[in-house]
Amino acid sequence: MTFNPIAPLDQLVLGLILVLACGIFLAWRGSAKLPARLRWLVVGLRSLALVVLALLALNPGSWRQPEAATKPRWMVMLDRSASMATADVDGGSRWDAARVLARNLEKVAGDKRELEWLTFGNGVEGGRQTPALIETLKADSSGTDADRALDTALSWGGAGGRACSGVVLISDGRQTKPDSDPAAIGLQARAQNVPIFTLTLGKPREIRDISLRVMRPMTIGFVKQPVRIQGEVSARWGVPLTVEVQLLTRSGTPVATNRVNLAADGRAPVSFTLTPAQAGTESYQLRIPVREGEDNARNNEVPFEVNVLDRKIRVLLAEGLPYWDSKFLARQLRRQPIMQVSGIYRITADRFFRVDPDGAEESIADIVFPETAAGLGAYDIVVLGRGSDYFMTPRRLDALKEFVSEQGGSVVFARGKPYVNQGDGMEDLEPVEWGKAQAVECRFRPRAEGEDAGLFGGLLPGLQDGVWGRLPPVRCSHSALELKSFAQVLVEGRRIGRESEVESAIPLVVSHRYGKGMTVTVNVEGFWQWAFFPSSPEVAEMYGELWAQLLQWVGTYADFLPGHDYALHLSAGTTRPGVPVRIQVRRRGANGSPSVPPGIRVTRQGNPVQDLVLAPGNDQTSWETELGLDQAGSYRVEVVPPGNNSGRPGAAAMLVVQPPPGELDDVNPDPAFMARLAESAGGRAVTPSTLEAAMTAVEKARQTHDTQVGNAVWAPAWDRGWIALVVMLALGAEWFIRRRNGLE
Repeated sequence: MTFNPIAPLDQLVLGLILVLACGIFLAWRGSAKLPARLRWLVVGLRSLALVVLALLALNPGSWRQPEAATKPRWMVMLDRSASMATADVDGGSRWDAARVLARNLEKVAGDKRELEWLTFGNGVEGGRQTPALIETLKADSSGTDADRALDTALSWGGAGGRACSGVVLISDGRQTKPDSDPAAIGLQARAQNVPIFTLTLGKPREIRDISLRVMRPMTIGFVKQPVRIQGEVSARWGVPLTVEVQLLTRSGTPVATNRVNLAADGRAPVSFTLTPAQAGTESYQLRIPVREGEDNARNNEVPFEVNVLDRKIRVLLAEGLPYWDSKFLARQLRRQPIMQVSGIYRITADRFFRVDPDGAEESIADIVFPETAAGLGAYDIVVLGRGSDYFMTPRRLDALKEFVSEQGGSVVFARGKPYVNQGDGMEDLEPVEWGKAQAVECRFRPRAEGEDAGLFGGLLPGLQDGVWGRLPPVRCSHSALELKSFAQVLVEGRRIGRESEVESAIPLVVSHRYGKGMTVTVNVEGFWQWAFFPSSPEVAEMYGELWAQLLQWVGTYADFLPGHDYALHLSAGTTRPGVPVRIQVRRRGANGSPSVPPGIRVTRQGNPVQDLVLAPGNDQTSWETELGLDQAGSYRVEVVPPGNNSGRPGAAAMLVVQPPPGELDDVNPDPAFMARLAESAGGRAVTPSTLEAAMTAVEKARQTHDTQVGNAVWAPAWDRGWIALVVMLALGAEWFIRRRNGLE
């Protein structure tokens, strides 16, 4: 026997002594008129009652373990998804093996434990099952979401509200829910003290799949000018392949076919050339015929659109120190049918030379560089060569900055550092900070950033194209320069004779967002020699192609396309059904009076899906909203300018809503997922031979825990009727004696 006092023992003992002393004192004092024999009897009766009550306050008794009222209860969850029908377990399917395990578990459980049976696919199916019913089911669920199924099972708990000893999850581990997080649901189970033991069924097998993607879902082109469509073919196949890639119209009419040779488990680029006949939007698709034995045919085709513009890119070329570079560049740009080029050249300190778009030339005494942002708005791109500071005044420089930041224009610094001495503010526009001039020779190498931006692998050959290794060296004007924040290196130079790629890399072409527009620096000298002293026709052709495509990329990659007053930006080009994408729209020009917001129109295959209303953004020239789509597919998101009754398309972007992974896209088991789930829940991955030992270990551990600290209950020794009777008799006898002798 021990005590479990109702209050801290030291305080309780002190209080009981005071109560006993006061009670005995009052009993003695109140019985002074009684004879001595009766007086001592009254005090004794009072003392007996108080002592018994004091003992009750000390709460005598003992800690005892409750007798087991229920058997251990387990939940057994069986994956019934279609991948479980794969026949790779002992000559039968995974589902057959799961049912065999279920029968064995039921047999071993006997009377020592209770099992609750659940089946799941996209979630728990049909509530609690029975072994007999499970025998009649097939593995044909369209998806697998173990997270959702476990969340439901854990919320149910054991039958009758009784605790669950653990969960046995029998599955192949394949999940069709995007971004499934086994750690999160595992921690939820651990918090409820429910360990999860996972048993993975199935054997790895080779997946055969050919997939296709297009580099730019929305490609910008010009009327009657070739447009290059660049894609990439990937294969998960054990042997080399030759596949046919078809270019089709939206209606499925064949346009062209290319053959691509793929190494085993390799990838290769594929390209097509289109020549659109008119302005507008044209929809196409790339497709690879499904190959015999291919596991996933859903990624064999990809749609894209060509946004065809009918207005030329307007270019202003300003050169303060004309050189061969300037002459060759101007000649190449004027050859481009999609460009309208004007030129301003400084001949002497007080003489300038102007070339109009039609080729008319004029020698003038005054600088004709535009004085205002509105004047610069007559151009899409301003190309500045060396000595550009000769054209600049504070007013013109402010106009140039406003042209880029507010009007959405672009500036290209074509010959490295554009000013001779100090920039006087022009350096604010540059994407780099110049160090000491030090010309070095290096190899011209595109970077992944340039391919991601669409300059390479789309307009120009991709990173892996052999043409870049055949080009002669170039000379960079500054080998020491620092990149500004958020600047992108599109091309780097590799110094000749340097072994380390890190030490040898020099930024050659760098881009940088500046407000609503963009600036680009080309840190190269002597480019013109590629065309003047070509080592091969390929090199001469690459000089013109490089400059033409760089300027076309600047004009079409910028937020504002030529002839468009609105720019559209999506927070993501791909999403999942029901996952919203943020849409931002901006208008050319600085903040002024509030303007009428444009609208957003969403279409699919030319059919309207929904129209959206834009909410005000950060300023009076920006708006935003969110778009969530439930159906997988490719959608066109287009800006509808206010009052646009011409039907002319506005700025647009492609949004691809990807379907969730198919149940049979990849039927390989995923033991890593199952192991992470089990470990995060406090369990472990098991096999059929170790499952019973794991369950028994949990049951024994819980029994030991309950015995030591867990579920012991207090058994008081005073809850007896005779104890209450003693107290009542003692106090009743005292009362009787006092009343019989005339005392109160």
